[in-house]
Amino acid sequence: SILQVNSGSWSLPGFVCDFYIAMDVTCSTSSIFNLVAISIDRYIAVTQPIKYAKHRNNRRVWMTILLVWAISAAIGSPIVLGLNNTPNRLPDQCLFYNTDFIIYSSLSSFYIPCIIMVFLYYNIFKGLRNRARKARANRKPNLVDIKPGSIIENIANTRR
Repeated sequence: SILQVNSGSWSLPGFVCDFYIAMDVTCSTSSIFNLVAISIDRYIAVTQPIKYAKHRNNRRVWMTILLVWAISAAIGSPIVLGLNNTPNRLPDQCLFYNTDFIIYSSLSSFYIPCIIMVFLYYNIFKGLRNRARKARANRKPNLVDIKPGSIIENIANTRR
């Protein structure tokens, strides 16, 4: 027999469905949390470049990855721990029945991380824009900016 995804009927045991949903939630959450971790890393690199260069190391990277997966597993684990075992569960459909958990999971796995990333990237944009303005203000004139005849005037002024 062939297992068809989204064929309208779930023929495997309920615990396989729960594991499938839990893995979906866990992997999706870890993906989004990794994006948040990258945006935090970029924010620190832009806003505190000296501190960032000093404290960047492999241990911190591995700890971040471990933390992301641990939190993601904590968010997905209630599904396999029996949260989906409800009296109105249909054995031939692989669905998630707990609406409270759907709201909690959506907030913690998508909406809150999305707001955090928008905030961080907005501040990264502001920081880079301010840095570019300061660099332009402190920049010495390039050869492109020098008008014809100004070199002769500068030489004449220097000789005086």
